[in-house]
Amino acid sequence: MRSSPRRILAALAVTGACVVALAGCTPQPLPGAAPTGTYSPGPCPSSPSGTLSDSGVPGADQRIVPFTPTGFRVCRYGALPSRALQTGVVVDDPARAARVASFLDSTGRHDTGAVNCPMDDGEAVEFTFWSGASHLAVTLGLTGCRIASNGSTFRLDVEPTPDFLLAAGLPSAPTP
Repeated sequence: MRSSPRRILAALAVTGACVVALAGCTPQPLPGAAPTGTYSPGPCPSSPSGTLSDSGVPGADQRIVPFTPTGFRVCRYGALPSRALQTGVVVDDPARAARVASFLDSTGRHDTGAVNCPMDDGEAVEFTFWSGASHLAVTLGLTGCRIASNGSTFRLDVEPTPDFLLAAGLPSAPTP
């Protein structure tokens, strides 16, 4: 019994659709993520990385941390002129990571108008959030306008609360 060309084409089309559907269901790492495995943040750099560029992470233009993180690294840097590394902590606790990310997403305000900021001495915190192989860098200025940014969006006047500082593994309140 021979199959007609139409039946063969129909079977190929169905098989192709199934492959495409299954590929769409496979979790894919976010852009910029390590190709496989779990992200490992490594130690804090001795000085801050500076201004972040657009991360390319989906949703990063709407939220500071657009995915549910399972961990984070936080690096605190001192004021100018040295901006030396003060502390570095890795937190592998999904509940704490989600609490810190939620705080950064919901605190402060998004304002695109002119803003007058108090003096900024450069004291800052840099976070690296991850989930699986996906990761995202976030900076938080602790003086001046206290801006939190992932390179794609930002929040102004982010006021670190004692609960946030504790969850983030930061030793003390920032200097005013």
